[in-house]
Amino acid sequence: KALKGIQEAASKILDGLQKEHKDAQELNAQHRALIDELASIPLDKDKPRTPEQKQVLAEAINSIESIPSKEYRSSDWYLLGMQAFDQGKYGIAIEHFSRAADIAESPADMAQALVNKGVALSQLQRSEEEIAVYDEVVKRYGDAPEAALREQVTKARAAAILTQSGGGYELGTDRDGIFQQHITLTNA
Repeated sequence: KALKGIQEAASKILDGLQKEHKDAQELNAQHRALIDELASIPLDKDKPRTPEQKQVLAEAINSIESIPSKEYRSSDWYLLGMQAFDQGKYGIAIEHFSRAADIAESPADMAQALVNKGVALSQLQRSEEEIAVYDEVVKRYGDAPEAALREQVTKARAAAILTQSGGGYELGTDRDGIFQQHITLTNA
């Protein structure tokens, strides 16, 4: 009887632990989805993040900063770059996006990090470097068939055109309109 009681108690504990583990996995998946959503939002100094997005980014940064920087993944450097950009620390953002691109886990991640590096360079009016970064994206991925890469190539081309025309890569409505026109022309 004593053994049966111990087995039942252990079974209840195990069931409870499995439920907690499942709940934690679901929360982690929801958190990861929010981080992915956050990472997909274009950098824009004129359109601040929502309070929920800021909270998710802050939580992600706290989690990242709890590990040694030598263990950072590309996505960690990318999020740190986003935070620095949001804080107006464009030089730091450039460094973080460069590191993200250097160790990117996929071509799409590399292209996105490079495009955002270009956006940060534009904020410092470093036009030649900005255009060189956009040109690198086009050179590497200009013929790629994947939608995520095509999007980044289109952004890079549009940004380079704006910068070369002397308008700079201004963030906001004008850029969005030109970007949409470029997509229309590219897809025609």
